[in-house]
Amino acid sequence: SFARATWRPAPEWTLDAGIRYETSDISSAGDVRLEKSLQFAKPRLAVAWTPRPATQLRLRLEREVDQLDFNDFVASTNLTTSVGVTAGNPDLNPQQDWVAELAVEQQLWKGASVILTGRRLDFSDVVDRGPVFAADGTVFDRPTNIGDGKRDVLILDFTLPFDAFGWKGALVKGELLRRWTQVTDPTTHEKRRISGEHRS
Repeated sequence: SFARATWRPAPEWTLDAGIRYETSDISSAGDVRLEKSLQFAKPRLAVAWTPRPATQLRLRLEREVDQLDFNDFVASTNLTTSVGVTAGNPDLNPQQDWVAELAVEQQLWKGASVILTGRRLDFSDVVDRGPVFAADGTVFDRPTNIGDGKRDVLILDFTLPFDAFGWKGALVKGELLRRWTQVTDPTTHEKRRISGEHRS
């Protein structure tokens, strides 16, 4: 279920607010039997301000909930590689975050623009790798929820057509991205990047 409302208090301002409510049921059978229900409210607020025709500032506040990867639920075996046995975790919760995003868009000439976006995500129930201690003393890892984390992202997008300068069809588009992540490792209890995350 969802609800959404848009309001323009002045020509240069647009406010868009909404909320979604999602529910799901998860069950597993076999060696591990588990059933549980999940419910999440996902509010969203977006504000756009256009102080002059060529410039716009956009603010977004939103709660996001990731989709669960069902490959993380079950164990798998690969004897042809060094991976061996990969343990599954049927009791995973989806990763959630609150995201705050600020973007500034500047039109340069017809069809040309530069957009600078800063984004902060504060995570809960981060899905990462965590240790499992077997009865025989063997230690291996599996997907698990390891607590809170964060991600900071800085993005520069640009579109530069050169038709106005007589170069018909010439267009340069690009994106520069920088990403920082942090989570507490469940084994060492030290700060590190989220697994699989790169700086750019």
